Amino acid sequence: MIKLVGQTTTRDPIGSRVAVKTADGTLVRQLKGGGSYASTSDTWLHFGLGPHKSIDDATVTWRSGLVTHIGQLKAGSRYVIRELEENAWELPTVDSSIE
Repeated sequence: MIKLVGQTTTRDPIGSRVAVKTADGTLVRQLKGGGSYASTSDTWLHFGLGPHKSIDDATVTWRSGLVTHIGQLKAGSRYVIRELEENAWELPTVDSSIE
């Protein structure tokens, strides 16, 4: 999962796109806003990678027109990508087995 954080536009950069490449091809997701009155959409972008253990390459096209290229990312992890930065910050995983 990837969360985008804008710095030159809005914090939630609605309209920005992420393209991820695996051995099987490219998947693209666009950050969307609300769907109806007083609603909002999840700001995490989800990519179904199937059997792949990683993303070979991720490219963010920001709403501002800037483009960020990120290298390999692990599957099953959560990343935050900030506009104007050339890296992705991996968030710690939550152990759901702890009660």
